[in-house]
Amino acid sequence: MLTRVRNAVTPLLERLGLLLWRLRITPNTLTLSGLGLSFLAPVFAFFGIASAVLILMILSLACDMLDGAVARVAGLTTPKGALLDSLSDRVEELMFVLSLGIMRVEWVLLVLFLGTSFLISYLRAIASQHRINLEGVGFMERGERGLLLVFSTTLLIFGVRHYAELLIIAGTLLNTVTVIQRFMKLINSL
Repeated sequence: MLTRVRNAVTPLLERLGLLLWRLRITPNTLTLSGLGLSFLAPVFAFFGIASAVLILMILSLACDMLDGAVARVAGLTTPKGALLDSLSDRVEELMFVLSLGIMRVEWVLLVLFLGTSFLISYLRAIASQHRINLEGVGFMERGERGLLLVFSTTLLIFGVRHYAELLIIAGTLLNTVTVIQRFMKLINSL
């Protein structure tokens, strides 16, 4: 869903990517920075500083958006960079979900959300092996899942854990629909 928005803001992202590249910031630096920030989120969650968790999520997701932009404008897109980016995306999502669990969101809900999220990514990886593009297929891509976790954390800051959990449930349902959509597109394309 956010793919359409991403396409609209791509020129802005590429200008930012060019600026970062001119400042000698590499795509891998951004990827690893986002990954490092995500590791701090559970620490702040443990100490009950939900606002810091939220800021770390937002900064980490911003790094995730910009690493690809820098790679494209600098002509540095490589299979190794894509692998590092994909792996760090999964770890970041895990750290964010772990943070929510530490902040007392029901673990069963978080495991279901994370499991369905990983299935979405798994299907995209399988599709890419067959040169099938699943970008834009389904409701819940990486950006949507990241925003959902940001909104859930925001609800926790306001002390409405019940609504944060309802949002996680809604995300899991949308993830499940996305898994089905991607599976059907993949199976019909093989």
